[in-house]
This record gives sequence, C-alpha cells and structure tokens, in this order.
Amino acid sequence: MKIAWCLMLIFPLALAGCLVKSVNPEYPQEWSRPAASRVGSCPDIAGTYKSVGEANIAFQGVCGSPNSRYPASKHEWSCSPDLGQNLGINHYQGVSSIVEIRQPDEKSLLFKITYEADAAPVEERTLFLGSDYNCDDEGLYFSSTGSVMGNSAATAVGAIVLKGGVTSHTRTFFRTSSGELTMTVKSSSAGWNILVGFSATGTSYVRWLPVQPAEMDGGKAP
Repeated sequence: MKIAWCLMLIFPLALAGCLVKSVNPEYPQEWSRPAASRVGSCPDIAGTYKSVGEANIAFQGVCGSPNSRYPASKHEWSCSPDLGQNLGINHYQGVSSIVEIRQPDEKSLLFKITYEADAAPVEERTLFLGSDYNCDDEGLYFSSTGSVMGNSAATAVGAIVLKGGVTSHTRTFFRTSSGELTMTVKSSSAGWNILVGFSATGTSYVRWLPVQPAEMDGGKAP
C-alpha cells in the first residue's frame, strides 16, 4: 500500500513542475505566552471558554472546503474558530455557547458545551490520552492524515484521472499565562491535478477568551 501511494505521488510530479506554497508565520507577538502548569505529561488547559475564538490565518489555502465535491472530512482543517469543532465535537446548532474543559487526571479530558442562557449541557464527552489525543512539550494535540479526495472511492477515481494526494494537520492546544486557550494549527498537503504537482504548508493560530463569572450566569449580576 505504501509503495502504491509513493508511485501515485511520484509519477505525476516527475512529468511536470510542482506548485509550492508555504506560509508559516510566527506566534502572534501580542498574544500571551504559554503557562507553565502541567497535568502529568500534558499542559493544564482546564477552564471555561467562549466558544468563538479569534483566528489568525495567514493563508486561506490550507482551509478545507465543506462545499467541495469531495468533502474535507476530519483530515483537513476547516479554519473554523469554533472551539467545540476544533475539539472534534460536531455538536449544536448555533454558536452562542461556552465550552468547559476539565482534566480530572493526567490521562483524560472532559468537555462540556453549554448554551450561555441554559445550564443544561448540549454535549458532554470524555477523551483519553493516547487514543484520542497526545501531548508533547508544545502542548496537547490532535492530528490526522488522509486523502485530499475525502474517501477511498474518490481516491480510486482520482488515481485514474491523475488527481489526488495526501493532506494532514495537527491542532495543538495550550493555556496562556493570562488564562486564554490557544491553538496552533499546522497544515500540509501534497499531490497532483492532471500532470501538475502541488505542495502547500501553513501555520495558523486561534485563541479563546475565558468566560467571566457574570457570563456564566447569563449576564446577570450576582
């Protein structure tokens, strides 16, 4: 299987030139630095955050298109600033919500999504270190690699018409010294379209502000 993938990539690229795009800006200087606290091998990211974050995307070409003929699925980042979606939770209708993250121990995460005006959770989920996410010195991360065509059937068709490739991305989270949750997204793709090869990499950033106590009460004063 690996040999077949290599041949599928190398053959078209050997016949024509390759279009290359790389946009990888540094972490925004005006944003706070990572906090030092950790829970076991993972950074401490526990907190309650606003669902919609502030995105810093230098290259829109790394964004998967949900309206494409072959949907991006989980292998491409949609460039969404929604925290629930970036945690892998395709949840509610609408974005007026808050996201609570708990770390009950060093090997698990508990996510709870709640509408600001409703105390009942819309979604609750527990993820586990090693099977759902991993950690390193840079943060707590989710990663995925797959076909740019979206599924195996589309990949087979793409190979016949000399169209296809591989895409991957990693979403890395950490909490800042000022209490914000920050995510670094590193995306890459490589492949071909007819006889023209392409390669693209991009680095983007999103941050989510912590929810204040008054907002937890629906904006009502104590």
